[in-house]
Amino acid sequence: MNLFKIIFIVFAAVVVSYLFTDCSLTKEGYLKKFESFVEQVETQGGTFTEAKWQETEQTFNTLSGKEYDKFKAELTSDEKKQIVKLQARYRAAQVKFGIKYLKDSLKEIFE
Repeated sequence: MNLFKIIFIVFAAVVVSYLFTDCSLTKEGYLKKFESFVEQVETQGGTFTEAKWQETEQTFNTLSGKEYDKFKAELTSDEKKQIVKLQARYRAAQVKFGIKYLKDSLKEIFE
């Protein structure tokens, strides 16, 4: 089994586990979930396909939107700052890997 398949299976398992635990998600669980998601994007984003990036963007939008709204009233100002930092880290990883993808694509075109 190649590395991409292993990463995909692990990521799919994580996503499925999140889907089944959303109903009982606490504020602390939400923060941990968001942190874990961003760390995964930062470490594995270089291997993502375009389809995987689309799925990842949907997850990010859910974490930043619907799930954030569930806990917004409970979040301290420090926790809100933590979320803003997580959002910035996600966007930075997205740009980093987007530039790498563009660079690799251009290299293929000109070779």
